[in-house]
Amino acid sequence: MLGSPAYICCYAATSENSADTWTALTHAINGYGVPVRVLSDNGLAFSGKHRGGMADTERHLAEHGTTTIASSIYHPQTCGKNERAHQTLRKWLAKQPAPDTLDALQHQLEDYRVVYNNRRHQSLDGQTPQQRYDARDKAEPRGAARPAAGVTTRTVSSTGVVGFTCCSIVVGREQAGKTAILHWQGDRVSVIIDNTVVRVLTLDRTRRYQKLTTPAPTTP
Repeated sequence: MLGSPAYICCYAATSENSADTWTALTHAINGYGVPVRVLSDNGLAFSGKHRGGMADTERHLAEHGTTTIASSIYHPQTCGKNERAHQTLRKWLAKQPAPDTLDALQHQLEDYRVVYNNRRHQSLDGQTPQQRYDARDKAEPRGAARPAAGVTTRTVSSTGVVGFTCCSIVVGREQAGKTAILHWQGDRVSVIIDNTVVRVLTLDRTRRYQKLTTPAPTTP
């Protein structure tokens, strides 16, 4: 379920996975346009930020020029408004006939979305969510024309450095000669060697050498 402040998409799926998450976001984008930013929790389908990588959803959004933001771990308050909206939806669904199929559930979700978006709310000064949404100017992502995420490989130099977009990322001399896999979104880069994340950083474009602030982890 996606909202901003109107519900822009409700999508029924068997589980929270990357494929269905992207399908839901695609429906939202087709109906309302590409968002500048997307805030999510740290579910595997949404974010790899705290796992040293990048989720497929983050890559897809980056290709559209959208910035992804994940809440802090153990801080559910960040997504509190959305969680509260889920509670209201669950109460509404509990009063409806139990759906036998995903299609039946999808129809119920669409009914709810229409009702919610066109019902007046005291918190919106008597306006409907759809009216409030329509009255706002819509921002658009910048730089969406060029890919903003990807994966590439590099060979670590004899001095323990990986070259990437005019920057030299230090990973440690013990990694010399190995193949590094770089997952990147904008200036955020994850460096993987021998199936181990050896470094995650945001590039400092004012410096060529991206020095280590802490010792790089080594493969056991």
